[in-house]
Amino acid sequence: MPSEFERLYAELSLFVLKQRNRQRVADLSGLHLNTVCEVINGKRNPNLQTLIALERACNQIKSNLTISN
Repeated sequence: MPSEFERLYAELSLFVLKQRNRQRVADLSGLHLNTVCEVINGKRNPNLQTLIALERACNQIKSNLTISN
């Protein structure tokens, strides 16, 4: 059974891949685009701080999608 960290990591990766919004996530999270891409593509394991930054950025994007729909 995956941990909460692993579940969140998988959920965020899937969202970014489906939305094709790596640059937007990088801008909102304050992370470098290369970092976002490497984390999402599984080439780098995120630490907790990185995962939190990604989650905040994705939640902001999700909020904007909900408002515009």
